[in-house]
Amino acid sequence: MTQMVVAAAGKDWGALKEQGRKDAQAGIKAKLNKEVASRMTAAQLTESDPNGCVRGFLRRIGAALTA
Repeated sequence: MTQMVVAAAGKDWGALKEQGRKDAQAGIKAKLNKEVASRMTAAQLTESDPNGCVRGFLRRIGAALTA
């Protein structure tokens, strides 16, 4: 996916150095996280995290903030 985004921006993935590739991947991951996670419904979260790891993590953070 990152390669497609880089190509759409008119850049050559093959010409990027390793750090440039890592930076591009990190940027795409951050954008996806921001745009997709903010629109995720409770049902989608349950489907993608059936064991409740994310909810448990968020509950622990909430408990630490209110302690």
